[in-house]
Amino acid sequence: MNRAVGVPKINSIGVKFKIDIGEDITLATTKNLIFLKPDGSTVAVAGAIEDLVYLTYTTVLAVDGTTLLNQAGLWRVTAQMVLPTFTGYGDSCEFFVESEFE
Repeated sequence: MNRAVGVPKINSIGVKFKIDIGEDITLATTKNLIFLKPDGSTVAVAGAIEDLVYLTYTTVLAVDGTTLLNQAGLWRVTAQMVLPTFTGYGDSCEFFVESEFE
């Protein structure tokens, strides 16, 4: 089971998401993390492979001064993969983003 550790605050920088895919994903041609925001909108970001089986993404500061985590509330992240033997989505993981004042 994937589980978020700690509770990031809105617009946090350096939050690392690490999803265990459970098999070697080095041959993946698509490796995205799909984030479902509290308002129902989605954002897809390109993931990086770590240790052959993990899909990762670390939040960074955008040119406009925001980060991916720009809404407080309950989020969901899902891996999207295209491999030679599989095309589809992995399990979802929920996490909470706190407002700046919590």
